[in-house]
Amino acid sequence: MGQIVALPAAYRDRMDSPFVGRESELQRMQDLLSPAMLQRGHVLIVRGEAGIGKTRLTEEFARLAAGSGVQVIRGQALDDPGMPVLWPWRQPLSDLGGAELIEDAPSIELTDSSDAANARFRFFSRITDLLLRRAQAPRLLVMEDLHWADELSLALLRHVVAAVRNSPMILVLTVRDLGPRPWAQPVEQTLTDLLALPATHVIRLPGLPRDQVRRWLAGLHGVPAEVAGRVAESITDADGANPLHVRLLSEALIRRPDASEPDAPDLRRLVLAQLADLPVRVQRTIRAASIFNDRVRPDLLAKIVQLPLADVLDDLDHAVRAGVLRRNRDDLNCEFMHVLVRDAVRVDLGPDEREQLHHRTAMTLAELTCADKFAGLIARHWLLSGRREADREALHWLRRAATVASAGQDLITAVDVWGQALAAAERLGWDEVRGWLHIDRARARYCAGRINESLADCAAAVDLAGTVKSPEMAARAALVVAGVGSETTAATIESLCTQALSMMPQQPDRTQRLLTARTLARRAHALAYRDLPAARGLSRTAVELVDDGCADAVLDAVAARHLTLCDAQHVEPRIALAERAIAVGPAAHQPLGRAWGHIWMYEAAMQRGDLGRVDGELAALSRVVNADGWPMTRWHLLRATVCRAVLVGDFGTAERVAADAGRLAIELGDPSIPNLPGEISAELGILRGGMSAQTLGRTLEQLGARRSDGPAAELLMVRLLLAAADHDQAIAAYRGWRQLIMNDVEPADRPGRQGQLLAHAQIATELGDQRLAQRLYPLVLAERGPYRGDGSPLIFSTGSLARHAAELAAVLGRTDEAISLHQQGIRENLLIGATPFVALGRLGLARVLLSAPGRERPDNGEVRGLLAAAAATFDELGMTGRLDEIRRLQGHPLPRTVIGLTPREVEVARMVAEAQTNRDIAQRLVLSERTVESHVRNALAKIGADSRTGLATWMLRHHS
Repeated sequence: MGQIVALPAAYRDRMDSPFVGRESELQRMQDLLSPAMLQRGHVLIVRGEAGIGKTRLTEEFARLAAGSGVQVIRGQALDDPGMPVLWPWRQPLSDLGGAELIEDAPSIELTDSSDAANARFRFFSRITDLLLRRAQAPRLLVMEDLHWADELSLALLRHVVAAVRNSPMILVLTVRDLGPRPWAQPVEQTLTDLLALPATHVIRLPGLPRDQVRRWLAGLHGVPAEVAGRVAESITDADGANPLHVRLLSEALIRRPDASEPDAPDLRRLVLAQLADLPVRVQRTIRAASIFNDRVRPDLLAKIVQLPLADVLDDLDHAVRAGVLRRNRDDLNCEFMHVLVRDAVRVDLGPDEREQLHHRTAMTLAELTCADKFAGLIARHWLLSGRREADREALHWLRRAATVASAGQDLITAVDVWGQALAAAERLGWDEVRGWLHIDRARARYCAGRINESLADCAAAVDLAGTVKSPEMAARAALVVAGVGSETTAATIESLCTQALSMMPQQPDRTQRLLTARTLARRAHALAYRDLPAARGLSRTAVELVDDGCADAVLDAVAARHLTLCDAQHVEPRIALAERAIAVGPAAHQPLGRAWGHIWMYEAAMQRGDLGRVDGELAALSRVVNADGWPMTRWHLLRATVCRAVLVGDFGTAERVAADAGRLAIELGDPSIPNLPGEISAELGILRGGMSAQTLGRTLEQLGARRSDGPAAELLMVRLLLAAADHDQAIAAYRGWRQLIMNDVEPADRPGRQGQLLAHAQIATELGDQRLAQRLYPLVLAERGPYRGDGSPLIFSTGSLARHAAELAAVLGRTDEAISLHQQGIRENLLIGATPFVALGRLGLARVLLSAPGRERPDNGEVRGLLAAAAATFDELGMTGRLDEIRRLQGHPLPRTVIGLTPREVEVARMVAEAQTNRDIAQRLVLSERTVESHVRNALAKIGADSRTGLATWMLRHHS
C-alpha cells in the first residue's frame, strides 16, 4: 500500500477546487448581475444528473453575486420522507429574520378546499412579501435539490415566482434529472409551469469532455501528464465524464502519489476505498453520520455514537482533511462532500448496525426541545429501528408530524403521514385510534380537494365508531365534507349524517347536543338541492339546538338555515340569521367566520334596494379583510363591489374590480370560484347590446370550458348567442333546457334558483317564445323583490324584478300588464339610481307602446320622450347596441294589425315563434331550407320587422 496523504486544504474546499468546463454556463449566469438585468427578477433552473456539478456552479455564481453587492441566501431540500414542512424555505427565511413566519403559522379550522386555498394564499403572501417586497438590495436565492421538495414548498415556489418578475431577485433552482418517476411528477409540473414564464432561464449541465477532464487531472500536483491522459480516456464516454467521479479519482491520485494509476472503479468503490484509509474510530463515526440527511451536528452525533464531543470533533476534522466531509463555514456542523458520497457510506451499513443507529438517532432527536419540527424524521427512524415498540413510538410521532403539516397547510404531506399512522395503528390493532386517524386523514384529503377519498375515510370512521360505540367519532366523521357537489356526494353525506345521528343518545350532554346540531345542519346542506322542505325542517331544528357559547356550531346551523331560505320570499328571516352570524362571527375559528354575516346582510340589502345598507356592509367587509387578511373574504368584497357598480352603471369600475377578482382567483387556485371577469364581460356585452366578434369568441370559449360547472354557464352562452343574433345556434343549444321547463322539471324549487329563472325569462323574451313565456311569467311575478336577489351570492344585479315580468307580459301580448309592470320597474330603478335598467325599462315600455294595437305612432310625445331619455343614458354609458335599436324604432312605422300573410307564411311564422330553426321547419313541412328562408324574408318585409325575434313577437301577439 502506498503512502497516504491528506488532501491539500485548498483542494478540500469545494469553492477552491478546479472549476473546469462550466465557463460558458457561468457567463450566462453572470450576465444576470448587470445593473440593467438586476432591475427585474429572474428564475434560473440548473438541471443535470447527480454529481454533474450543479452545486459547484451555483456556489461559484453566488461568490460572484456577493462580490457585486447582491445579498445571497440559500435553501435546500432533503432526500428524506421525514423532512419537516417547508424545510427548503426555513434557512432563507431565517437569514432574513422571518423564521417565525413558518414556526408561527396560524392554526385555523379548515373546513374545505376553499378554506385551505384561502389560508395558504395568506400564508404564502406574507412569505413572498418578506422575500421580495422588503428587499433593500438585489437578492440571490439559491434553492438546491428541488427534486426532493415537498409539495407545499413547490406551491410556495410557484407563488413567489409569480411575483418575482417585478422585484430585484434572482432565484436559482437546482434539480436532478430523475426520469419518469411518479413521485417526481409534482416537481416536473412545477418546472413546466415556471418555464411558461418569460423570466425563466434553463441551464442543462452535460458531462465534462475528455480534454477538460485531462486538463483537470494534469493540474494535480505530482500527477504525470500521461497518467492524466490515460485516466481521462478511461472515465469519459460519449456523454462525457461525471465531475464527482473525476473528483474522487483525482483525490485518490493525490492521496497515493506513489501508487499505480487507478483503474477507474465505480463511485461507490471509490468512496469506500477513501473511507477505508481512515482510522477505525473515524470510520465508525462517519458511518453513523450517514444516517443524517442534512448537516451533521456534532452534538447529536456524539450521543448517537456514545463518544465525548471532543472525540467526535476530532473524527470529523479527520474526515474533513481526508475530503469525505466539508465543514460548514458558519458553525461546527459538517456535511458530506456530496449526497452520493453519503449514500455510498449508508449502503455499506450492516442490518444490525443500521437498526441500532436508527434507534439511537430517534431517541436523540426526541430529546430536542424542537422535536416537533423533526417529528416525521423521528417516526421514520423508529420504523427503521426494528424494535418491538417501533410501531407504538412511530405512531406517536407520526400524529405529531401530520398535525404540524396540516397546521402549515402542507396537505399532501399530511395525507401521506396520516396514512403511515393508520398503517401503524392497524398493525397494533387499535380500532378507536384508527377511527380518529381516518377522520384526520379525511380532513386533509378534503381540504386538498380529494373528495371521494375523503368520503371513503369518513365511511371507515363511521363503521369503526359503531364498533367502539363512539357517537362523537361518528358525528365528527359525518361533518368532514361540506359544500355539496354532485348528487352522489350529497347522498353519501346524508347517509353518513343519518348513521351518526342514530348513534346519539336520547339524553345528550352539551357536547353531544352541539354535535347533533352540526350534523343536522350538514344533513340539511346535503338535502337542500333534492328535498328543500325536509332540509328546512332539519336546519330549523339545528338552529334551535345551538347556543352562542359555541360560535362555530352556531355558524354551521345558521349557514344551513340561510341556504335553505335562499329564495326571494324569505328575506326577513335571512336578515335575522345574518345578524346572529355577525354577533358570533368574531369568536369563530372558521376563516370566513367574521365575514359571512356581512355577506348575507349585503345580499338582503341588494334585494330590498337599500343601497345605504349595501355600502355599510361593503365597508364592514373591507374592515374584516384588513383585520384578517383572508383572500376569500376579499374575493367576496370584490364580487359585491362589482355587482354594486354594474347596478348604477359604473361599468369601468365593475370591469377593473372584476379583473382584480379574477387575478385573485387564479392565485388562490380554487376551481370552484366563479370566473368573475368572464361572466361580467359576458353580462356587460348583453347589457350593452353586443360585443366585438373577437371578444364574443373568447368569452364563448371560456364559458364552454366551464359548462360542467353548472347551468349558469350554459344559459349565459345561450344569451350571448342571442345577443350576437345567432338564433339558430342559440335555439339548438337551448332545446334541452326548454324541454325540461315545459315538462315542469325546471326551474326547480331549490336554493338560489332566481338567477336561473331570470336567465330563462331573458331567453324566452329574446326568442319571443310564447309557450315558454307562459310557463315562466307566473313564476317571475311570484318572486318577491322588489329587486333582484334571493340570498345566494349575487354576481350581476339587473335591478327591479318588475322589468323582467314586463318583458314576459309583452311576449304574451298582455299589453296593459306589460305597460303597468314597465312603469313599476322604472319607478323602482329610479329610486335606487339603477341607471342602465331605468333606460332599459324605458326602451321596453316604448317598444310595447309602439306595437300595441290602437296605440299612437312613434311621433307620440310619450314614446318619443321615452326613447330620447333611454338614448341619452345609452350614449352616456356606452351601450351602443341599444342605441342602434332605438334608431330602428324611431325609423320604422307602426306594424299593422292585419297583414296579408299567406297561409304558408303564417305556418312558417308560427313555427318561428315556437323557437324552431329553419332546418326544423323544413323537415316538418317537407320543404327545402332555402324555401323556408324565402317565407321568413317575405313575412318580415310584410310586418316591417328586421329579425326572427321581431317576427316571433309579432306573430304571437297578433295570431296567437
